[in-house]
Amino acid sequence: MSEELKYILAERFTFYIYGKMSPKSSSQFGKLDNLKTEMDTIGMSEPVTSSVSAFDPNADSLHASMRPIIMLAQCFSLFPVSGVNSPDASYLRFTWRSPKFIYCVISIVGSSMMTVFNILRIVTNEINSTKMTTLVFNGTNLIATFLFLRLAVQWPCLMVTWEKLEKELSYRHRKISKTSLAAKFKIVTTVVMMFALVEHSLSIAQGYIKAKECATFQEDPNIFGVYFQMQFPQIFSRISYSLWKGILVDLINILSTFSWNFVDLFLILISIALTAQFRQLNSRLNSIRGKAMPEWWWAEARSDYNHLATLTRQLDSRISIMVMRFLAQVTTDNICLTGMKFFSVTRSLVLTVAGTIVTYELVLVQFNATQQNNSSNSTIFCEVK
Repeated sequence: MSEELKYILAERFTFYIYGKMSPKSSSQFGKLDNLKTEMDTIGMSEPVTSSVSAFDPNADSLHASMRPIIMLAQCFSLFPVSGVNSPDASYLRFTWRSPKFIYCVISIVGSSMMTVFNILRIVTNEINSTKMTTLVFNGTNLIATFLFLRLAVQWPCLMVTWEKLEKELSYRHRKISKTSLAAKFKIVTTVVMMFALVEHSLSIAQGYIKAKECATFQEDPNIFGVYFQMQFPQIFSRISYSLWKGILVDLINILSTFSWNFVDLFLILISIALTAQFRQLNSRLNSIRGKAMPEWWWAEARSDYNHLATLTRQLDSRISIMVMRFLAQVTTDNICLTGMKFFSVTRSLVLTVAGTIVTYELVLVQFNATQQNNSSNSTIFCEVK
């Protein structure tokens, strides 16, 4: 026991005996009571701040959760990052000489050729909705491939920062969802990719049925030849057709189709992961509602929020071309994704865009129906222009 504490206890005993205290001991005794009160407050808040976290690095970290998704993307020439199977993000690397990067470059060359042939087709022939749709499809996928290549260069640094924040917050924040982040990612990926697969399969089936009808009308036994020439007229109207060329062009089209759907999937998954971090912070704040917390607790909560805000800005700087940005603070700005820093992605905006897309699709359907009604016979219908 320290000399100062002995002195205070002796003074307290004297106070009980004689009913008085010296000024010095009164001041020190007050400090001791304040210290006791503060320790009681800390003890009261301890279950909130030092609770055992259920964070599992193999199931709840973004690096582990994104591992199967990135591997899937690499099968289709996107995200040429090395070290995806590593236990943590520090092993992630991007190298310009890796086979994944070469595969990505080959895909870019193929998409570029498809886009160029589409432009030549529009320039040399009349413009219609089908040609413009094909041009937009190939051009958008070419840009998306470039953007994912750019993101792959910055991905290792971003994941190291994210993983560091995850480990820091896991000591103070409880896991609020019974479903792990990896399980959520797998469910969302399965649903999105299944819908994309069904859509692509129906497109192939429609093209095959149309090619079969035209092959029967033209008495051509090579149904696949008719199919490839009808599906890719921008290519085979300028170069001679052969089976290997048709298969090669179709493979490039499959890569483009995956890129078309993966952009949406990637943004959904990143948004889920970032939202989970903010929900953990909100859950921690809600858990102390009505309690008197010490200053250090609020300083810690503010520090966690600032870290999340910084992470949001870093993420936004990497994917702002695709979404585009997050705004800064909750009190002064809206923390949400934006489009090229021009507008915030809100529910009303999504409904407006959805309504515009539906209107545009109805116009295209009506325009296509008018064009098909103007076709005089099956010869024009099967003709490749």
